[in-house]
Amino acid sequence: MVMNLKFTKKIKVHFRKLGTSLYGLQCDHDIWVDLSKNTNPARTFLHELLHFKYPEKSERAIKHLEKRIWDNMSQKERYNLFRCLFSKKWDSTPMSKF
Repeated sequence: MVMNLKFTKKIKVHFRKLGTSLYGLQCDHDIWVDLSKNTNPARTFLHELLHFKYPEKSERAIKHLEKRIWDNMSQKERYNLFRCLFSKKWDSTPMSKF
């Protein structure tokens, strides 16, 4: 991949419908991805991983970084990101934190 996104702590991925303007959400070690939207879930997953890796960066900076990484990823790297995302067990855990 274009940059190293290794994490020392385990991240839990949840799939559930979010609000009308949210595609994904990251809080602590949890990432929620909304599969009901007409978006690329792997790219949303990448975006939320970047929020986790760089919590101090603004939304604008994360969007810029996400675009740069995504545009430079090979098809194989994108495929592996999809595999990573969808190898998770289905979890419809309520978002009681919000």
